Amino acid sequence: MSLTRRFFLRGAAAVAAGAALPVPSVRAGAACPSLPASPRRIVAIDYRTDVEPALVLGLPLVAGGYADDRPWVPFPDTTARLALPAAVEHILGFDPDLIICCADSPERDWWPYAQLSRAAPTLPTSFKSPWQADLRFLARCLGLEERAEAAVADYEAMIAGMRRRHERVLATRRIASVLYSARTKTYYVHAPGASEWLGIKRAMLDDLGARTVEPGSIEGDGVTVSSENILEVLRGIDAIVIGDVGSGGLADLDTDPIWRRLPAVEAGKVRAIPGNSNYGSLFTARFVAGEMDALLSSL
Repeated sequence: MSLTRRFFLRGAAAVAAGAALPVPSVRAGAACPSLPASPRRIVAIDYRTDVEPALVLGLPLVAGGYADDRPWVPFPDTTARLALPAAVEHILGFDPDLIICCADSPERDWWPYAQLSRAAPTLPTSFKSPWQADLRFLARCLGLEERAEAAVADYEAMIAGMRRRHERVLATRRIASVLYSARTKTYYVHAPGASEWLGIKRAMLDDLGARTVEPGSIEGDGVTVSSENILEVLRGIDAIVIGDVGSGGLADLDTDPIWRRLPAVEAGKVRAIPGNSNYGSLFTARFVAGEMDALLSSL
């Protein structure tokens, strides 16, 4: 009987008995679940939190979540592409000896961590953690710490170089990282001290030591800004890096009268980052750094 089949039957028994498997944490020092030695048939679910760190670590993926708007991620031709949400039965059909799956919403169809972890050894990831924490957790559980530390060192060297090149700009100009939802006409603005939205662009501004919007300038959750209030929040900003929330719609801003009145927009100091680049791992961090570097070079 295959390893996956044994875990599937064990999970079915647990469900029948009403048992619930705990969701491990990815925080530093968190315990790793029991895993097979040297897994060779790995399935990674989410293309941001799961597939990308798996590729950074050089893991042998037989299947993984895929999005065609992330060309900077070297998705192997030999890896089957999962269209999300993927049915649990379809995922298990690859006979994985290890699954990597975001555990933030363990009962949701998009990230069915609860069901998968009952059927096969499963490592959790989280959108709430910096990408470095996810990468280090996966590496520690798989005995690949050197690969993870090399990736983190690569990023830190890249950021150090950007800080040296743009020292004057970072000290004198204000840069905002913004997401825009065309569906709700809502902005999400990186603000120091806000507990929400731990995406790569926000983290990079922090790592660069960039001056951005004033702490406490956004009411409510400290992140969400309506179209009516965006002028007030970004009035003192010299440059903006903007992306969407995965639904497109940035072109709508070209005719938005309030957006067009922003000083950074009037000065042509806006860098629109295409594709789904809000979360990921080292490959997305490199891509975003290139876009951020271009914006800083224009100031």
